Amino acid sequence: MTKSISPAPEFIIPPLPMNILTIREYLPHRYPFLLVDRVTEVTEKGIVGYKNVSINEEFLQGHFPTYPIMPGVLIIEALAQVSGIFSFILVNETPKDGSIFLFAGAEKIRFKKQVVAGDQLVLKSELVMQKRGIYKYHRTASVDGIVAVTAEIMISYQNMMSQNLIHPTAIIDPSANIADDVHIGPYSIIGSHVTIGAGTKLHSHVVVGGFTRIGENNEIFQFASVGEVCQDLKYSGEETWLEIGDNNKIREHCTLHRGTVQDQGLTKIGSNNLFMVNTHIAHDCMIGDHNIFANNVGVAGHVHVGNHVIVGGNAGIHQFCRIDSYSLIGGAALILKDVPAYVIVSGNPAQAHGMNIEGMRRKGWSKETIQGLREAYKLIYKSGLTTVQAIEQIRAEILHKTPEAQLLIQSLEQSTRGIVR
Repeated sequence: MTKSISPAPEFIIPPLPMNILTIREYLPHRYPFLLVDRVTEVTEKGIVGYKNVSINEEFLQGHFPTYPIMPGVLIIEALAQVSGIFSFILVNETPKDGSIFLFAGAEKIRFKKQVVAGDQLVLKSELVMQKRGIYKYHRTASVDGIVAVTAEIMISYQNMMSQNLIHPTAIIDPSANIADDVHIGPYSIIGSHVTIGAGTKLHSHVVVGGFTRIGENNEIFQFASVGEVCQDLKYSGEETWLEIGDNNKIREHCTLHRGTVQDQGLTKIGSNNLFMVNTHIAHDCMIGDHNIFANNVGVAGHVHVGNHVIVGGNAGIHQFCRIDSYSLIGGAALILKDVPAYVIVSGNPAQAHGMNIEGMRRKGWSKETIQGLREAYKLIYKSGLTTVQAIEQIRAEILHKTPEAQLLIQSLEQSTRGIVR
């Protein structure tokens, strides 16, 4: 079961002006490193704050004793702090909620005027870019209307409640809703509107593109890409989703794409599935539970896969096909039509080769059940009857003693492309 996504934070301007007591609620810094004394303006574009430079500042005691000048690096820090306040306002959080903004970089720094004891620094910060937890600001510090410093500074959003589980190089969008015990490895990227449930682990270099709900106790290995926009040429940026259930293993280089508005706007993965290396699940697919996709399987758009299906390595499945429960697809098979429940298919193009008897035995099914399904298979594939005639005979002669045959009947009745024969 996946969790519902939290809506994007509402932009709420706190009461102005913000005095030092309010500022301390938005910044974790304390004396002697709290460098913002007052905030007077906040808009959706930026913020204006002040730093009063007193002769009593600790940094002026040594920089320099005979000519006290505020170090340029501390002016940059003051600009970063006022931007941090604005960033917390944007995400509607405070440091006590377990989140923090860290200095991520600075460029185009220009020092144009000395700042000395007695000066009042006006700190202006304008948001110019926000992407996947990185905020970039154009900042200006001035004294008496004269610009002292200009810079472009980047800060990074971090959730410190789970900092020991989230690698510091991971980039996480503030809108993401991540359970406290989720592991996120180095250089992973979590996009906007992502939910990740408890117990899930992302190895290094995993990308969750956005608009994705991931359930509990999943494991996603390095270089996998899930929730990215689809490759359908008709897609033009609409909001569509990927949902992943619980207890799935998604191995290296797998790609799972979001849906399209031409279908239901949703790609859905069930629970307890194994996606081996380089498996591709395209847009609008519906994947059930307890399935195994071996290496290099390609599943085209709008495909429906039932439960307990095994797909051999390098197999390809054409768009809009149905692969029903307990079926088995051989390695390198090309699936152009629907695969009924319980049936083994292989080849290019695929052909039917009997029932998945070994799979039934491993699940502990009785000899009577297996024999009943064998008889149903013969009526469909070897009796010369039409599909309609075979269904009627299965209902009349087999279904009452082998209820599992109902799943096979449904496969035939729901097929729109015809079945693999």
